[in-house]
Amino acid sequence: MSGAGGGGGGSGDQLLDEQLAALLNSEDEATAAAALMSAAAAGFGGSAAAAAAYSTSGVVGGAGYLVRRVSLTDLFNNCVRTVLQQGLVFTLPIFIMCILFKVLCHTVGEGFEETGISFLPRQIIHVSSGCLGLVILHHLFQEFTMLVLLQGLLAYFTILLAHTFLSRRCGLATALLSLIFHLICQVYLPADSWQKIRGPLMVLSLKVVSIGFDLDRQLLLLVPGVFEFFGYAFNVGTVVFGPWVAFLDYMTIIQIKDRPMNFSWLLTAIRAYVLSIGSLLYSTCFSNWIIIDGSYKWLIAFRDAQSFRFSHYFTCYTSEATAIASGIGASRYREAGNSETKWDLRVCKPLNVELPRSLVDVVTYWNLPMHRWLKQYVFNQSLHYGKFPAVLLTYIASSLLHGMNFQLSAVLLSIGVYSYIEYVLRQRLASIFNLCIESRPCSSAGGGGEGGSGHASNGSGAHQCMEHPGRQIAGRRLSNLLFTCLAIFHLSYLGLLFDTSPISEQGYSYQHTLSKWAELDYLSHLVAGASFAFYLLIR
Repeated sequence: MSGAGGGGGGSGDQLLDEQLAALLNSEDEATAAAALMSAAAAGFGGSAAAAAAYSTSGVVGGAGYLVRRVSLTDLFNNCVRTVLQQGLVFTLPIFIMCILFKVLCHTVGEGFEETGISFLPRQIIHVSSGCLGLVILHHLFQEFTMLVLLQGLLAYFTILLAHTFLSRRCGLATALLSLIFHLICQVYLPADSWQKIRGPLMVLSLKVVSIGFDLDRQLLLLVPGVFEFFGYAFNVGTVVFGPWVAFLDYMTIIQIKDRPMNFSWLLTAIRAYVLSIGSLLYSTCFSNWIIIDGSYKWLIAFRDAQSFRFSHYFTCYTSEATAIASGIGASRYREAGNSETKWDLRVCKPLNVELPRSLVDVVTYWNLPMHRWLKQYVFNQSLHYGKFPAVLLTYIASSLLHGMNFQLSAVLLSIGVYSYIEYVLRQRLASIFNLCIESRPCSSAGGGGEGGSGHASNGSGAHQCMEHPGRQIAGRRLSNLLFTCLAIFHLSYLGLLFDTSPISEQGYSYQHTLSKWAELDYLSHLVAGASFAFYLLIR
């Protein structure tokens, strides 16, 4: 987000409105929150738009204009306070609605018959889940809510017909329906309207396709009932922000005895919500304040890419908060005969993305539910074609889910190729030098673990360190540090594309993508090509 000078009125406010709206409508990997905040940005108004501009405004920048870092007091008054206020206005009501839904589940659900309202049918939970979700959609997207409802209706009839007449083809049928529906919407809707609604459509597609494949694999023995499907597809805690959860995981919301309303539940939901607001503040206000305009071009690229990543963390943490608040995301653990419930839903792990061991870590921890969905329903289904084709098909599927967009497709395919090159190169280097420097950490064997330096494979994909713990530690640590720096370099290059120019709401063209990469001399792609050439030499 580029800083601009000064004030808060007139054309400056309009420009800043566009900047803030573009940031909050970043095309992230998360789920639907980009669409939410795009719609919400319309209500930010001129006063809130001053946000980004006050981060920088007195040192001569690279383009010849004055840029200086404002005081923390000005930053708080003109950016932090406004973004915090508007962020709470648009997310807190959804969070509270999810808590109220959890109260309803606690009252009607299984396990509290002695205190619950026994004459109410259990279906009231699913109906309430779907209706509250539609209320949120209508509040944020108005008439476009009908598109989400229409896709859900078509998907349910497709599931019924495919399960009845097409043996073991239900998953493929729902996937084709979702793809065709998305393409029709993208072609016939105005570009800015498509950017707003594609998030909820993507979340719904993940849900219905997973039901189809689970029926094919007999993880689900029967097609979900109308009420259960309605509650799952439009669940209040996941309909806008996500994350994707499997149908069977959704059905646990009625198991109140195993998932009670307690302090742990409330604290976990509030923690995720606070982290989401903190990520929004850093992305919108502090990133531009730390690295100001006029800095070295690679620092600017790092700043803009990190700002985009933190807008993604805002999405992820908000989705965690709403899902947990609505009663989704608990696991039961049993130790020494005792059972314990832990609210352990995690959508992303920012530390593993900001300081990744490898690009494989970035791909995995960027969006854990999405990663599991792609691995389970795309990668594993296409693995018989070979590992590299399966990787490419996975990233193609991810691109299609996000809409036919050259910029996003170029980034996803680039990071897919980069990850594969890094994986095979590090695997080969680990074998040559007998070091634990593969993309994944070595597992322990004989007390070695990551403290050891050697590398071995047990044949199951888990790599074991077999050497003495003290041997070649410096070489291992230095090698892994260099690959971490390389991953950060690639992320800065790829993330630079997601800037806050006014065209972001219509989607970026291929000219924009190529011009951004040309500013950095296509260096990341050249480094990736050189890495692959080096791998071929030592293979």
